[in-house]
Amino acid sequence: MLSQNENLKRCSKCDCLQTRSCFSKSKTSKDKLQGYCKTCAKAYRSNWANDNPDILRGYALRYRAESRKPCVYQLMFSDGSAYIGSTVQNFQGRLAVHKSKIKSKTHTNAKFNTYEEEDVTGMVLAYFDDETTLRQHEYVMIKHYTSLYKDKCLNSYNLNVAEPKEIDASILAVISGSNYENKRQEGADDVEMETY
Repeated sequence: MLSQNENLKRCSKCDCLQTRSCFSKSKTSKDKLQGYCKTCAKAYRSNWANDNPDILRGYALRYRAESRKPCVYQLMFSDGSAYIGSTVQNFQGRLAVHKSKIKSKTHTNAKFNTYEEEDVTGMVLAYFDDETTLRQHEYVMIKHYTSLYKDKCLNSYNLNVAEPKEIDASILAVISGSNYENKRQEGADDVEMETY
């Protein structure tokens, strides 16, 4: 609650009257500030972490497992061009690397350097449990995409990767022709899509 002096607020934990800068922001409260001052909030979080180590460890393990899911992704550019790639790391981190290199004009794909950072968005085409077939999936998705949109594909340098000696039949079943496009449009379980 704000005092008569608009620059002061009373902490609901320690009951001290402090300046507004002593409180963190909150989108949901009326005055747009947290109820606890920063000192009390820090002590509360620290106590909670000490009292709940198993819950905290579970959060950390779940985050690590989810953020390291191998995936094939697509970058879309403002002019309709696209790029398909793969990563075994966190997709959002990979997207940030692409954007950073685009911003500094140091991307290894020279075509990317003609864009601005805000010209690119990304989407996960599919997550995979197995890293060993990731390159095969990427290769088939690139070939499929270029067969549909040859003039809009920016995969010049990773299209030069040699075709895998053998491609798992299940990969072709998921990705082949309209079957893959239908699954992408429906958001099927084995072709998860997230746009960033």
